[in-house]
Amino acid sequence: MRKQTQQKLLGLLDSCTRKIQRAQKAGTRAAFIAVAQHAALIANVVRAELEPREQQEPLQVLGGVEQALNALPAAPDAALCRETAALLLELTGHLHQQVAQARTRKLIVFLPYKASMWDSLESIWMAADKDREHCQAMVVPIPYADRNPDGTAAQWHYEINQYPKYVPVIDHRSVDLEKLHPDVIFIHNPYDNYNAVTSVDMQYYSAKLKQYTDNLVYVPYFVVGDTISPHFCQTPGVINADHVIVQDENIKEQYERYYPGGNPPAGKFLALGSPKFDKFLGTTRADYTLPQSWQRIIGGRKVVLYNTSLTTMLNSTDLFCRKLRAVFAAFRRCNEVVLWWRPHPLMRATFKSMRPEYYDEYCTLERQYIEDGWGIYDDTPELERAIVCSNAYYGDLASSVVWLYRATGKPMLFQDYTQVCFQPFWFFGLATMPDASWLVKPVLRRGFLRILSQTGKVNLHQDFATPAIRGEDALHQSYFASLQVGHQFYLLPWESQDLYCYDMATRTGRHINLHLQGVMKSAMVICAHDYRGRLYCWGNGNELLEYDIQKQEVVASYKLPGIGDGDMDSYGRVNASAMQSSRLYLPHNQANGFIWFDCETKSSGFCRAGVADMRFIDLVVTKNQLWLLGRAPYLVRYDLHTGQWEQFTLRANRSPSLFPYFVDIFQQGDELLILPCCEYMGADEVIRYHMITGEMEIGHHPGGYITANQLPDGSVAAQDMQRMQIDIYKPDGSMREVPLQVSPAMQADWQNGYKQGEGQCFFERYDMPVAAFVQRIKKHLRINYGKEGNTGKQVYTMFA
Repeated sequence: MRKQTQQKLLGLLDSCTRKIQRAQKAGTRAAFIAVAQHAALIANVVRAELEPREQQEPLQVLGGVEQALNALPAAPDAALCRETAALLLELTGHLHQQVAQARTRKLIVFLPYKASMWDSLESIWMAADKDREHCQAMVVPIPYADRNPDGTAAQWHYEINQYPKYVPVIDHRSVDLEKLHPDVIFIHNPYDNYNAVTSVDMQYYSAKLKQYTDNLVYVPYFVVGDTISPHFCQTPGVINADHVIVQDENIKEQYERYYPGGNPPAGKFLALGSPKFDKFLGTTRADYTLPQSWQRIIGGRKVVLYNTSLTTMLNSTDLFCRKLRAVFAAFRRCNEVVLWWRPHPLMRATFKSMRPEYYDEYCTLERQYIEDGWGIYDDTPELERAIVCSNAYYGDLASSVVWLYRATGKPMLFQDYTQVCFQPFWFFGLATMPDASWLVKPVLRRGFLRILSQTGKVNLHQDFATPAIRGEDALHQSYFASLQVGHQFYLLPWESQDLYCYDMATRTGRHINLHLQGVMKSAMVICAHDYRGRLYCWGNGNELLEYDIQKQEVVASYKLPGIGDGDMDSYGRVNASAMQSSRLYLPHNQANGFIWFDCETKSSGFCRAGVADMRFIDLVVTKNQLWLLGRAPYLVRYDLHTGQWEQFTLRANRSPSLFPYFVDIFQQGDELLILPCCEYMGADEVIRYHMITGEMEIGHHPGGYITANQLPDGSVAAQDMQRMQIDIYKPDGSMREVPLQVSPAMQADWQNGYKQGEGQCFFERYDMPVAAFVQRIKKHLRINYGKEGNTGKQVYTMFA
């Protein structure tokens, strides 16, 4: 029986005992009638709240009570009253002992809404359902609605018939949660009314559910990589839940940091893993039976799982359908592999709610793909089947499916929307050495390369760790941003706590572990500035670290003003900062303005500039003015004395919605040099903006640049990955091209290590086109995981 029922029965039996004692003293039949009524109440609770197998003995005892009371005459004498009372006390005492010693069971209710997301709860339910002696588990699917752009309900869905046959689902209309009051309720929808695409019925919002249970537990319906966006940590379900299950300690740390107020209740976040991994770990293709129509399409060929996500669709809507056409055309002509397309379950609804102008175009593409029948279209809830039965992954990087698929070890190619494929010889961070050569940190080597600035010859300068190159290293960088201070070249921690300092004069380097100084696991420092022997480092959020160069330690951290929802993605802000006197200026990538920090007074503030959707990627400071570069082709001039600002449109051939349009902005004398970004469609305008006259000189460089750095003489070195060269923009307005010369041995080393080595993850933009990926898949062998996930067992044990 449930603990709640046990306590209720014990209370009723205690009350019954008192009534029997009062009836004995009264010595009247009327007094014993009150006992009979109370015994009937106890029998009703037994029938209503105990399972049939638990009812038999209590009802027999209560039947004996009823018989004894029925045997009393209308006017019993005192002796008969004592005998009857003694018998009743013996019977109820025996029942009390039985109830007190009975094993109690918890009632755990699971409230999924989308059947395709049931995998985020299933292994917990399985562990609970298996332990029927101690737990009663109920799966109660709840209805949800697609939403119109104005937030109203467009269409209601109830997917109770889409769950696996082995899951005994219960109609939500037959369950009164308030009356039932489960011990634990599990949910996987944290949004309540704050989701523009869908909403569950408001009676199942987390604020309501919290009133109906002793323990509300939220399990995310998704998995992430090493970072999670702050807004996921601030949803109503996260706030209202008594406990939140997160996939690891690193993500737990971020949930706690981004939690509103930054001080969550102790024990709220539990790093127990994700049940989504449990679903497919330890399974093979033999565990699934595919529809005959799918088997005919596959016909023994290799299968590529094609995954399209909501995030990418929303960020690149105008390119999304064009990309679908290109992918379908490529795979339709491919005889070696079969495309297995799984669009996000909410793709149609999101188009209709948030991108209605593209809805019909997408629906036409989707319908045509299904009707043509040359590929597999999968809109079922069985994501795990698609993962297990495919040989490789192709599709969007911004998807939780990526992190599930990575656990298989099978090849992955992340699609790009620009139809441009670059070579994998790219780098970030550039410092000028004493001999005027350049020292660069390549993405795919744990060390430094040296480039001769006159000839472009590339040499390996030094490895400071294992030199092996792996494709997946592009996903996990210990360093990303950099800073040159004199002869010191600092690599700033990204997915690490390790600050690396390299002395270019002595050719020596040292690692400084910031974790011992309280820095979080993934510092994600994106820019830094030096001021009087201190480095001021800005992380991927609203925190500033102050690092003492001489002491080699973090001496302080400062909270910067938070704007909006705090979802500060880092793109376009790497190494983006400006300094004047003691004031550090930082562009805000999610709000129309900038943050300032005074390195002397340690004060800070936020200043607004530009229109509400501007977003800034870089800035420069000149005398009393701040020039801010927008993600779209706009420039804002901000007067630091008056706070007045003026916005200018930068001439661009492509749509301003394709942001970030430019990669960086630099000052060269009275001019601003603005360089195009290689992302998205590849902008090509090189703009020289005269700050005094407002005149714009427009040049062109097709394909744009991936990064740019200003050199000590004021020149700007911009990296062109398409042409494998560095373009030098001089202050006098001239430009010099420096083609990079890579030796055949180094090129072979890169190619062998990167494409033939241990790498699992590749980028269509930087590494290989789809055709090359298909050739790789043909050589790939099926991987059996050979292990089981136990997250569900751990979670259930925690709440059983």
